[in-house]
Amino acid sequence: MNARVRALVERARTGDTAGVELELHEWTRQDDCPPAARIVLAAMLSRRGELDAATRVLRFVHEQADHDTDPDALRTRLAVLVGAGLTDTARRVTERLYRVHGHRPGVRDWIEAAELPGAEKLPDVSPAAVERLAAELADDVDVVRTLVVGMKHRPEARPATTLTERQGHELQPDAATRPIALLRAAIERVQEGCAHDTRQYVMLCTALAELALLAQDESDARRWAHRGLKVDPYCASLALVLASCDDDARLGPPARQALARVARQHPGYPDVRAAMIRRAFADGRVDSARRRLSAWLRRDPGSPLANQLQQELAA
Repeated sequence: MNARVRALVERARTGDTAGVELELHEWTRQDDCPPAARIVLAAMLSRRGELDAATRVLRFVHEQADHDTDPDALRTRLAVLVGAGLTDTARRVTERLYRVHGHRPGVRDWIEAAELPGAEKLPDVSPAAVERLAAELADDVDVVRTLVVGMKHRPEARPATTLTERQGHELQPDAATRPIALLRAAIERVQEGCAHDTRQYVMLCTALAELALLAQDESDARRWAHRGLKVDPYCASLALVLASCDDDARLGPPARQALARVARQHPGYPDVRAAMIRRAFADGRVDSARRRLSAWLRRDPGSPLANQLQQELAA
């Protein structure tokens, strides 16, 4: 909103509504009249109940690019459109407001609170928010690991760590899960430029796979895990993600093979050993799971993880 429009709004607030409206009418006849001035005039007309006149004023605004209008002006424009019953146009403006300004605090909440047309069909995160976060992550890709760990410790975004745990749970895309959706989208954007760096590529695949598990998106978790394992077949974190998913032969080998390969490379990783046992049990290979656990307890009877597994299998 330019300085002249701000000054006119302030004059209207202090009581000079007639003078402001007259000046706005005159301004709208000029080629240099900005969209914000037309929106203010339309709002004044709408407030007086002259919805047809407000709609005619807004007709010129509809042709303007939405990036030329600040979010407050777009909100005013939407209020006039909804009041005039122009639902289709209001829906398009709602989508534009979210696409361009959705990264601003409160914009999504305002759209939903106002129950604007099209609000229920908006994506979980706005393209503007994704672009902004992706640009920040691209400057320091390694911070992704820290962000994922932070998401795992969010109480409302508890990861499903086993096949049994995930049964009966379905996380809905609400305000609590939007940070996960935003981070996933931004990381995908960043990864497009990291294919040349093996370490970064695998790290981002791991982040995307783990975030997908947090979002209860097993299909995506499995997809990213297999992608990363094709580059680094000994990545323990990715094998552990696969252990939490059903197998899909179209994407890659079963989880037990990935776990076995990592276990041979890293025999001292207790998490991988535990995942192999849990996976064998979940796959119905109960005897194999019990034999592996018995061998582990013989070698290390004081292992807290082995004893926890013993209690799990006995339950």
